[in-house]
Formats: sequence, C-alpha cells, structure tokens
Amino acid sequence: MLSSLMVAGALPCHAQGDPDDAGRAADTARVVAGIISYVRWPQPQPQLQLCLVGLARYAQELTEERLSTPGQRITPRLVTDLTAAALEGCRLVYIGKLSEADYRKLLPQVVDHPVLSFTEADVSCDTGSMFCLKSRDKQIAFDANLDAIARSGLRVHPSVLQLARRKPSP
Repeated sequence: MLSSLMVAGALPCHAQGDPDDAGRAADTARVVAGIISYVRWPQPQPQLQLCLVGLARYAQELTEERLSTPGQRITPRLVTDLTAAALEGCRLVYIGKLSEADYRKLLPQVVDHPVLSFTEADVSCDTGSMFCLKSRDKQIAFDANLDAIARSGLRVHPSVLQLARRKPSP
C-alpha cells in the first residue's frame, strides 16, 4: 500500500487547458488521499469531515469522492467562518490562500488538536499546518511539520514522513 503513496507523492502533472493545472489538481487530491490513508486518529473515524478554508486552488478536486477509501468516508464542506463552532467536527482541514489575520485566527482551532491539516500556501511549512503541498518540477510534493504532527495526537506512519522534506521541531 505504501508504494501507492510514493507514486502519488511524485506524479507527473498532466497537461489540459492550463498546461499543468488539471493534472496538478488530480495529483494533489491523490497525494492528500494517500497521506490521509496513513494517519490514525486517537479514536476510530469511519467518517471524516474535510473542511476547506480560504481560497483553495484545488478545492474542486478535493470535494469529489476520490478522497474516500474503503472503511473511511470523507465528506467535504466549505468553511468561511473561522470560529471554533464553525470548525466543529473538522478532522481534516485543507487551507488555501488566507490573509495573515485569518490564518492566525484559524491556527488555534487546528494546532494541538487531532486535526490533520494541509496547506497550499505555507512555503516554509513552519507555521502550524502539518503538511504543506508544493508543486515542484511538474510534480506534487509535500513538506511535513514534525512539531505540528507531534502536538496533534495523530499517528502518522513513519514512511509518510520519510517521503516528505521534513521541518525539524524547534
């Protein structure tokens, strides 16, 4: 099963319309689904709610059924209010482009909670998100924030972390 994640973590993008966007969107969804499949929550989660926050470049691909796996259904929803009440039930958070103020408002709802977080916008991958998606050489890659992962209480398979370019704990 891990080999499928390795492939998903480094798939070439397909040209369609915009030369790279259509393929990158599908590849991003596969990478996100691959990472999710190697994460365990403190309590079993047969259904996970994926909350899309901010202007997510690949939101459409992430709202389709392709993220669900046997035994684990993922239901997406858009979140515009960054309060604890609005984010209740989110076990996955995919963060697109946000203002710095909104990002600071979101982080306390995600960091130190069993919430698996992904971002498209954190270039350094050191401000709270667990996995930061990058487009490199026509492939989707990701960095891992080990501090955020450790503080979440989630168990991420070590092989996933080896695939990422890791950010050390401070």
